[in-house]
Amino acid sequence: MGSSREWPDSAQSPPTRGSTSSTGSASTSAWSTRRPDPPLIGSDVLCCGVRPHRQRGAAVGGGLGLGAEFAWACDLRVMADGDFFIGQPEILLGIIPGGGGTQRLTRLIGTHRSLAAILEGKPFTPEEALANGAVDKVVAQDKVVAQAVDLAEHFGKRSKASVAAAKRSVYFGGSMSLEDGLHVERAEFFAQVMSKEGQRLMLDYQATTAATGELPLYTPGTYARALASGSVPGRRSTSGR
Repeated sequence: MGSSREWPDSAQSPPTRGSTSSTGSASTSAWSTRRPDPPLIGSDVLCCGVRPHRQRGAAVGGGLGLGAEFAWACDLRVMADGDFFIGQPEILLGIIPGGGGTQRLTRLIGTHRSLAAILEGKPFTPEEALANGAVDKVVAQDKVVAQAVDLAEHFGKRSKASVAAAKRSVYFGGSMSLEDGLHVERAEFFAQVMSKEGQRLMLDYQATTAATGELPLYTPGTYARALASGSVPGRRSTSGR
């Protein structure tokens, strides 16, 4: 398997036989005597959540079907509290989710919970969605957009290259066998370790440890500052060098 750093910005794996184009129409060029793969409904939904250099968030009041699938396709989801719901009702129409619901909801909340929800067709309330892991936060309706923006800004303070590497490792590696997933992780890890930013922060961490005799993240208050700023404060951040 090639280095994951060779994958395109859309973070999609290389095309396979019968794969869909960006417009969602099925390619039949590789299928002279075989049945082509069915057209993929909502192909834009399938790739909108994994742009490696961007944090994607969904501000959700409520959504059914494709609306829910747009939310599942994002990295983070904030849902309004109150008389709202989100889910996949397609089974009640004699069909199944076709925009990624069977795949992304399963990866979010697990096989059994996803299957039960899809088979019943009953949507989640905000409380159920939060408890099941389908959304990350439930807030008052008038706070939804502000909370989504706050989350995006919070995670946006992290190293963009590291965010991209982590997302590729989780999204792609998590869909592979453990052996292949670990291979993806190792490739991304070593790429970040050898990057200028990774080297700078790690060397600073080591220098701070040597100067203070303590691991910085075990120093009271340091972890909280690191979470807020997006990187571990060290000698450079305190000395100005």
